[in-house]
Amino acid sequence: MRIEHYQLPNILRSSGIGIVMGLIPGTGGDTASWFVYNEVKRFAKDKSGFGKGEIAGVAVPEAANNAVVGGALIPTIALGIPRNSSTAILLGALRIPSHRGHGSQLRRGDLPALVSRSTRASGRLDAECAFRRILCRRSSA
Repeated sequence: MRIEHYQLPNILRSSGIGIVMGLIPGTGGDTASWFVYNEVKRFAKDKSGFGKGEIAGVAVPEAANNAVVGGALIPTIALGIPRNSSTAILLGALRIPSHRGHGSQLRRGDLPALVSRSTRASGRLDAECAFRRILCRRSSA
């Protein structure tokens, strides 16, 4: 999907709101999506396209919904307080004593380093998969 450049400020603003909404217990992606949709509709110059496929009405709530996950990880990693069931499962998995790598690193207080390494590994894997998709498209064309 191609993102229009004029939507970038809206997407960044909605991502920030989504992170803040992720910090608040009891709120989730749905709450953030509705809140951001209302804000982008309120500040839009032409409100007639909303509800009919306006790109801002689709991209902005999705960005907020995705940012809620990162916001939910902040209190989980920083304070050890899970915000929802997914982060509770993640925290429980990181505290398993028999799990060699993650459990021992968590007990030593190396959780930020662990998260950093796993994020980098995930980024490398994503880049490699994207690169292979591009190569496959070029070879088939």
